[in-house]
Amino acid sequence: MNFQSSRRRGEDGVAMVINFLLSNARLVLGVGGAALLGIATLAVKRLIERAGRAAEDEKVEQKMVESWEELSLVSASPTLIRKGIQGVVMKHVSKATKQQKADLCQNLEVSSPDVLPKPEAKSKRLQLCVLTLQERLQQYYSSRVVLAPHEVKRAQSLALDICTEIQGFLHSRHPDMPLGEMNLGGSLLDDLQVVSADHACLLVPLQLEPTLWRLIPGEETLLTHPLHWMVRRVNLEYFPRGRSYWDRYLVGGYLSAEAVVNMFSKAVMETVNWPPESGTESIDQPLFISMLPVLRESDVVLTAQPELTSPWVNAWHLSLYPWETQRLTHLDATDDGCRRLTLKVLKAVCKLSPPLRHLKTAPLANLILHLSDSENNWSKNSLDVRFQQCINELIGHLEQQALHSYFKPAVNLLSDLSEDQPYRSMMGTSGKSEEIIILSDDEDDKDTSCLIVEVEAVKKTDCALLVSSQDEDLVVTFSRRADVLPHARYDCPIHPFTPADSETSAPVADNQLICDQCFCYICDKLASSCGVWCHSGTCHCNSHNKSDFWTNIRNSSLLGELQRFNFTLSEVDCHLRNADAMLQTFRRELSALFSSITLNQPLLPDYSMNQQDLGSRYGPVFEWVTLFLNKADKQNSRAATIMHLGAAEELMRHFQVLGFMGSSSTDTTSETIIMLLHRVISSVQRHMVMADITPLFMHKLQVFYQSRISFPAETSALKSSLCVRSWEDVLLVSVLKGQNVSGVRKDKGKKDVLIETISVVLLRTELLQRQCRYREVCRYLRVVLTDNPKL
Repeated sequence: MNFQSSRRRGEDGVAMVINFLLSNARLVLGVGGAALLGIATLAVKRLIERAGRAAEDEKVEQKMVESWEELSLVSASPTLIRKGIQGVVMKHVSKATKQQKADLCQNLEVSSPDVLPKPEAKSKRLQLCVLTLQERLQQYYSSRVVLAPHEVKRAQSLALDICTEIQGFLHSRHPDMPLGEMNLGGSLLDDLQVVSADHACLLVPLQLEPTLWRLIPGEETLLTHPLHWMVRRVNLEYFPRGRSYWDRYLVGGYLSAEAVVNMFSKAVMETVNWPPESGTESIDQPLFISMLPVLRESDVVLTAQPELTSPWVNAWHLSLYPWETQRLTHLDATDDGCRRLTLKVLKAVCKLSPPLRHLKTAPLANLILHLSDSENNWSKNSLDVRFQQCINELIGHLEQQALHSYFKPAVNLLSDLSEDQPYRSMMGTSGKSEEIIILSDDEDDKDTSCLIVEVEAVKKTDCALLVSSQDEDLVVTFSRRADVLPHARYDCPIHPFTPADSETSAPVADNQLICDQCFCYICDKLASSCGVWCHSGTCHCNSHNKSDFWTNIRNSSLLGELQRFNFTLSEVDCHLRNADAMLQTFRRELSALFSSITLNQPLLPDYSMNQQDLGSRYGPVFEWVTLFLNKADKQNSRAATIMHLGAAEELMRHFQVLGFMGSSSTDTTSETIIMLLHRVISSVQRHMVMADITPLFMHKLQVFYQSRISFPAETSALKSSLCVRSWEDVLLVSVLKGQNVSGVRKDKGKKDVLIETISVVLLRTELLQRQCRYREVCRYLRVVLTDNPKL
């Protein structure tokens, strides 16, 4: 090995002697002695190299310490010394022998007086020797790690084209599938991909109804794994299966990640007409696209990856990648650090070395995050120090076979590695043969990033399986008692239940016994908080869902005022429950107002009172009704219609009892009541036409309006004001599509004519024009009949 400095005389002679001794050491000392001499010679030459540049670098002692640290990297772990000393020795012997022979020949040539050394003829190895570890890491990053901008742009453009094609295909083939906007994600988008732009990730967000689905953390499930979450279908009693598109992928009451993945795989890979590969066109670098269904709620991102959650088909993987990348980016932006750069270098080293590919991005990123808590200096100038520190920390974690997640400390990121796989990853060993992996320092080795020295495999003792494990098809390796989930009393797995049809006098058998998770079937709350659980005459402890008697009591208890609309529990949501509560409050307040007005007054109206006195007496009633209708207009369509019709029923009932309707001396009061009725009718008509209300819900509103609200004789025309056709009506659909140009249809011998009030006609034309359906507007107006003769 030659050095630049020539200030110390006799140095070339010492090196020549050392080279000669090393070349003949195998003959004199044997293989073992040659190995030890090779290692010692390498250390001495490093010290001579540092000393030779003493004038150029004032920190000689620091350089000498660094050289010893570089030599002691491999010796930091006793386990690694024990497992890999043979391969390390072979590496140094082989390289030292070849180099000493080349140096000896080069020294003989240089000693000739006729041949002078040329400065530009320096070897590449000599140029590498004068570089520090910081400079070599930067050179490695620029030559091996970082991606070319045109390569990244090409990969992103190709991935976006595929994303657009898949999204368009899914929207056209499955228009009812609730999907969000697809986008790209992963390391290609976050500038963390290294070596080559060869893979991208297509994120497919699924849209779930918040009232029908609930994300359950992994710690709260039977799996007790922090990263294995589950998506539970809730409110099945109120919203049965079929209300959500994703109900078809339910398995045991949970949304199956495996079923969703299989659906997308079949839809995209087996249905899409992919263009055939052309033999004339060649792709320099193939691009792999991963299609990943995701669920998002706040900052939680769940991915459907059965390969990570197997064998649990219902489990969804909690992705910590967004949290890790955001944390690294935030830390680097705060102190202008090199954490992301260090991560990319580590990823490239693992990717270019096949035995190190067992180490994924997650352990490396979490290693840097843990190290960031203890080390503050992450500047660009400290890249070499932090890189060596990461290597040492990683070796320690591999020896302990544990590296806990930064955000989920209960998760061991090295748990998927086998007992001896970490050592094999670092030392390059496999199951069948033992190989020593040596990182190459040669720039000439452009095709490979490592040298593999094969060693004779060590024969291991085969572990015989137990006879029972070999003979049985199913072997139970783990079991635990299941947690008792909330349930109705009649489904309790601890206390048996004795059903009775309509027994309310006393508990039957042991029906009064409960566990901590028993719910009352009538009250829909914990049985321990039910006030009439064992009371005579009610006895909710005997209730169950197989009895019509108890089912009717449950509906009356849970539906409240909504039962008058003939609703079922599956049709009631949180908006309707809120409307029911507001309607009950309105009813109590309205009754209190009428009671205060009629207190110390005759039951029948005083017809001798003038209109001004009547208006001042019942003015608070009209103000309260108007205020309630204003609140109803702020609710959603279904709740607003319930509140309007309920208020109209209460108002008409009170005035009907007092006898104001139809009296000639109360024209002003009657006009006010009729004006409020017109407002209710107009609002309900608008929601029926403009909002997305189902025909069944609309029919129940019409039945309630015609049967529950009392109309006087002079307002009988208003009774048919809510006879509004739904948009799914057969006659209306045929007219809008141009299939019926007369507006008349015969159904079972009866003639059905398209007749609607002028207010409904105006609402329909307004909605059709807003949707730019002008042809349908013309077809509708040509044939519709109305009560307005001017139309």
